[in-house]
Order: sequence, then C-alpha cells, then structure tokens
Amino acid sequence: MKTFNALLLTLGLAAGLTTLTPNQAHAATWHKGAPTAIRGNWLSKVPRKKDPAAGFAPQYRISKSKLTRNISNMSGEFASHLSWRKVGHIYYVKSYVKPNGMVLGGHVTYKFYKSGSKTMYDQPTKHHLKRGYAFKKVSKFRNWY
Repeated sequence: MKTFNALLLTLGLAAGLTTLTPNQAHAATWHKGAPTAIRGNWLSKVPRKKDPAAGFAPQYRISKSKLTRNISNMSGEFASHLSWRKVGHIYYVKSYVKPNGMVLGGHVTYKFYKSGSKTMYDQPTKHHLKRGYAFKKVSKFRNWY
C-alpha cells in the first residue's frame, strides 16, 4: 500500500509539473501590418506579348495596413487587417479581402518571395509553378501599360 501511494503521489506531481511548464515560443510569429521589405508599388515584369489577354500587367500596392491587387479585366482585391510572418525567404501575409464584383472576399493568405531589392515574386500559379509572376518595384503606377 505504501508503494502504491508513493507511486500515485509521484505520478500526480509529474502530471502537475508538466501542465505548469510554459509553452515554448515559435520562431515564426505573426506580426501586425505588412513587412517593410515588400511595401511599395509593384508592377509585373511579364511582357504583354506573352499574355495579350491580360490588358495591363498585374500590380500590387502594399502599405502598412492595406494591400491592393489589380489585374486587368478583373475586379480589384482590397485587403485589410494584415498580419505577416517570414519563413525562410518567403513572406506570408494573412488578410481579409472585401467582396468586390467577381472577388468573393474572405480570409486570404498571400505568399511573396523577395529576390534582391527590386524584384519580388507572388504566389505560384499553374503556368508559373516555380515562383509565380515576377514584379519590379516602381515609384508610381500609370493608368494603362
């Protein structure tokens, strides 16, 4: 009976100590806003000759609290409530996209890969499986390209 009580006491203490230990922090935590590395105006490098149906090239406008994505012949995506994390060389940006025309809206996670100071790639698509579209940083957008 003594050994049973001692064993029960030991198991109880072990269970109590394991529940009291704090959780370890994750290296990749979510931060509010958009990362400074990808803020700015980004214009696709894809020439119109390769994608003539696109009209004008895809473009991103990323500020601290908002992300706008425009593609010709499509409704614009207006994202807010941004939070981001970096895993390796990839920036993940979670957001809420407002419903707008053909854009259904809802929670969306964007994936960006930065290469150098002037080039960025967005999430991969069927035709660009490796990195997605390449974007160059521009100071301003013109209306049509």
